[in-house]
Amino acid sequence: MAPLTSMFWFGKNTERDFDDYRPEVHDSDGLLMRMENGEILWRPLDNPTALRHQIFSAPNIRGFGLQQRERSFRAYEDTFNFYQQVPSVWVEPNGNWGDGDLHLVELSTRYEGLDNIVAFWDPKTKPAPLQPYRFGYRLYWQSGSSDAKLSEKPRRLHARGA
Repeated sequence: MAPLTSMFWFGKNTERDFDDYRPEVHDSDGLLMRMENGEILWRPLDNPTALRHQIFSAPNIRGFGLQQRERSFRAYEDTFNFYQQVPSVWVEPNGNWGDGDLHLVELSTRYEGLDNIVAFWDPKTKPAPLQPYRFGYRLYWQSGSSDAKLSEKPRRLHARGA
């Protein structure tokens, strides 16, 4: 549920070396999660040499999103793609989603034109065939100084705008 995609080619902590003049190239640099107990978890993104799939136990998750934290032009030095202006997206569940897992899939890529990052929540109890399955969530798109506050009080941020 609530699938998100993004692009991460390389950044400050990337182990792979690419022949490029820019210091960083990504639309998001990490996955931010707010668990039911209020714990905030940050998982930096990477462009691995082979597919990487991580699963985080996340019963009744309170929010998650792919974040672009670096907002300085100097971090990217790209006059065509304004990566410093790419918004972060935050998913806030409506109601209790119950037991489930948050998935992060990182696909290997050799260029920046592909979304190689996927995040989604997977319920433990699957919907029965041909039966309705009701769930809801809100998406919040933010940039700039409000990025770090997405996990804290997304409802207030929704009204401000980027």
